[in-house]
Amino acid sequence: MIDYVKLIHNIDIPSNLFHPTWKKSKTDSGCPYRWRTIRGVKLRYYEESCNLTINGKILMLLHDTQVQNFDDIYGGRRDMFIDELNSFLNSLFQSPILDIREFKVTRIDYCFNVKTPYVHEYVAILSKAFQMTNSVTRKNFTSEKDLSGSVYVRTTTDYKDNTVRNDTLNFYDKEDRLNFQKNAGQNVSESDMVLARDIFRMEVQCGTAKIKSIEKKFNISSTFDDLFDFNVAFYTISSTYALIFKASEKIDFYTYSAAKSKV
Repeated sequence: MIDYVKLIHNIDIPSNLFHPTWKKSKTDSGCPYRWRTIRGVKLRYYEESCNLTINGKILMLLHDTQVQNFDDIYGGRRDMFIDELNSFLNSLFQSPILDIREFKVTRIDYCFNVKTPYVHEYVAILSKAFQMTNSVTRKNFTSEKDLSGSVYVRTTTDYKDNTVRNDTLNFYDKEDRLNFQKNAGQNVSESDMVLARDIFRMEVQCGTAKIKSIEKKFNISSTFDDLFDFNVAFYTISSTYALIFKASEKIDFYTYSAAKSKV
């Protein structure tokens, strides 16, 4: 349900509360900060602004897997996941001080793993559908950069600036992605390779502008507590795919009548 996140929380953390495992450094402008990197997830505490940031695939703090999502491991047990996250984060300090539900979200990636033997067919069909329905408002990042594999569809402005302010729609073959990472010299476990087989990943990366529209739609805040929600995740993915492919937000392509109406 969720993958990569950028979180920020303003909190005054006295230096004596940090475990020795935190390293010290300075920004290019000379501002001191403490940092940890745990399975690719970056934690930074900026002493002058009192801002604690968390950037990365949030599930990796608890489980070393590049394939499984929150819903694959926890099902609907949202509170259990949050409790385990809080327990882990607070273990990095001398006393409990954090509640991840209070963190502000500046980016959140919603995603679902679809188990199907027709992964390549889905990638090909959706790629073709984008070519048929696309206007000048969006670009296929993968095609424009002459890359293969994953399809990244960004707004034209986000593509131009190479950023995620609005949203990036992404779909791909998870097994192909892991093979690419292995060939690039990255460490990929055999268990993940097995889990990735026949997995079609559907994803929407949400930047600050997209998050604001989600807040307005659901009348919620930009906290992790509000945005970490199955209904929000499903709506964001289905509505974004529907917008780009000019389809119904129900994205019901599985019944004969629905498929016939599309064809």
